[in-house]
Amino acid sequence: MTATQPVARGPARSSWLKIGPWVWFLLLILAFAAGALLAVGTGRVHSGHRTENCDLKGDVPLLLDGCDLRAKELGKADLKGARMRGADLAGTDLSKKDLQGADLQVASLAGTVLREAILAGAKLHGADLRGADLTGACLRGADLTLSDMTGATVPNGALANATMTGALGLSPAAAAGPATGCPSVSK
Repeated sequence: MTATQPVARGPARSSWLKIGPWVWFLLLILAFAAGALLAVGTGRVHSGHRTENCDLKGDVPLLLDGCDLRAKELGKADLKGARMRGADLAGTDLSKKDLQGADLQVASLAGTVLREAILAGAKLHGADLRGADLTGACLRGADLTLSDMTGATVPNGALANATMTGALGLSPAAAAGPATGCPSVSK
């Protein structure tokens, strides 16, 4: 080998691979932005909640994962043990509804009226309960882990025997004392 010949150091790299990581990152951001603009322009943007196959008269327990139930008439629906993960129930009136054992994980229940509702054993892990009215509701054994209850109306003792690890916006009095609002319910 002569001194004037370059030393071979592996296969030659294409010039497009020499682009730095920040340029790739910017290209990725532009691709996402273009997709978002296309979705808005074509009218294909939605809230992420489904409206089809959200039948409230189906087999019990109902499977309503991800359903937009804000405009639905829930008066006669049997929601005991229903699976409503990620469902949008914001602002609905669920007063005196039996939601015992219902799976409402990461559901939106912001501003929902849950007066005297039975939520014993309900899974409300990560649910949005901001501003909800839980006056007289039974939450015995409910899982409220990581839920947001900021501004919710929760009477003293309403959360006795409920799991509240990492829940936001709770007053210590809500968990103190005997469970209130719980009729004789079977688990």
